[in-house]
Amino acid sequence: MKRLWVLLLTAVLLSSSCAHRVPQTQFPGAGVRTQTFVSKKTVLANGLTVVAVERRKVPVFQADLVVRTGAANDPEGKEGLANLTASLLDKGTKNRTASQIADEIDFTGGDLDVSCGYVTVPLSVHVLVEHAHLAMELLSEIVMLPTFRDDELERSRSMILSGIMRSREEPFSVVSDAFRDMVYEGSPLHKPIEGHAGTVSDINRADVVKFHRVFFLPNNAVLIVVADLSVEEIIKIAQEYFGSWQKKPLDVPVMPVPEPTEGKSVRLVDMDVNQSYVAFGHLGLKRKDPDYNAVRVMNYILGGGGFVSRIVKSIRVRQGLAYSAYSYFVPGPAYNGYFRAGLQTKIGSTSQALNSLLEEIERIRNEPVTEKELEDAKSFYEGSLPRRQETYGQVANLFVDQEIYGLKSDYWVDDLKKIKSLTLEEIQRVARKYLDPDNFIIAIATKVDSLALEVKGITKDMIKVTNP
Repeated sequence: MKRLWVLLLTAVLLSSSCAHRVPQTQFPGAGVRTQTFVSKKTVLANGLTVVAVERRKVPVFQADLVVRTGAANDPEGKEGLANLTASLLDKGTKNRTASQIADEIDFTGGDLDVSCGYVTVPLSVHVLVEHAHLAMELLSEIVMLPTFRDDELERSRSMILSGIMRSREEPFSVVSDAFRDMVYEGSPLHKPIEGHAGTVSDINRADVVKFHRVFFLPNNAVLIVVADLSVEEIIKIAQEYFGSWQKKPLDVPVMPVPEPTEGKSVRLVDMDVNQSYVAFGHLGLKRKDPDYNAVRVMNYILGGGGFVSRIVKSIRVRQGLAYSAYSYFVPGPAYNGYFRAGLQTKIGSTSQALNSLLEEIERIRNEPVTEKELEDAKSFYEGSLPRRQETYGQVANLFVDQEIYGLKSDYWVDDLKKIKSLTLEEIQRVARKYLDPDNFIIAIATKVDSLALEVKGITKDMIKVTNP
């Protein structure tokens, strides 16, 4: 990777005097620019959606292939199957071994990455544009022709199991898994992406082959390419390497919609620790929701803005109760995401810190934020959002989100316009709508015998004790 950036820096210095200008949108007086890009969307005959983005800045080729599957499609009893399948894609194909794939991408000075989420398996390749054909050959090969060799499967399984065992000893991972299990109860989204030790151990090669055959289809994927090439050249290359990918009927089960949290529920996970790791929250909203931008500005004021946020000012700065305190919203694609607030505190101050957290949630619902708080939050997003489109990978992410979340073209421009126009009344409206102090879940990883939990509205019958 270092080698690639040396080459890129040289290219920038040599081409800066004749660089193409990218169309820009600017808010009057904001001093901030957000870019729009020359792009073209097409669908190949096999159903693969291709989005070509021309970016004449440096000689880079960035391709992101996103398959619409993930841990949410794991069969019951085979949790971790999607993740294990994804981990094997670049571990050998019909034409190349794992070491050959690694050596070829290393020769270019670039990167080839595969990961797994709940509803997507993203694959990406990043090289200099002179290696565009090799990059697309490798990317298409690992998604279309993986061999899933037994020795590689066992090696990946062993690494995943080791990671699962380590995570059981990490309080933050434990509380995060407990929180997700509670907030998405009854939905396939409740399970960890990596699966459980028992289920991962039960997965065999036939399971992996079947999962790949069912979900890894061109009509179930989107290819985003951002490159120092014309959109026509990009589409031609995409057709050359992905046109032979065979389309098949897509038989994907409908995922149950997560149900909103009703009432209050607390799960204490007993661990040998000297602090409490707390996660509080409930279901949130979809990324396409018209209130999304107002919600993220509201949350910046509540707990997403670091030391300028209310939660941090109250719990950490003024009271000195927590080592960390925060809140955030994770929006969903076709389902509601979630709101999570959390903190890390001494076991003896757990109740006081949690009550303070609830007080801040009640306050932002019932009292308007100040003009200064709103303007500071707006300024943060007006300054930070444009900086998320500087690298080729960041630009690719913009278009990936556009496709996966079903957002309209150049949505990032509209996002800034909406943020700029937000009012105090809108912030309080979304706080009342998307923060629910009466229906929530709390997960705490702590030493249970040392904890005396006294939280407003929580009674003993709402509390359940478990092990990691």
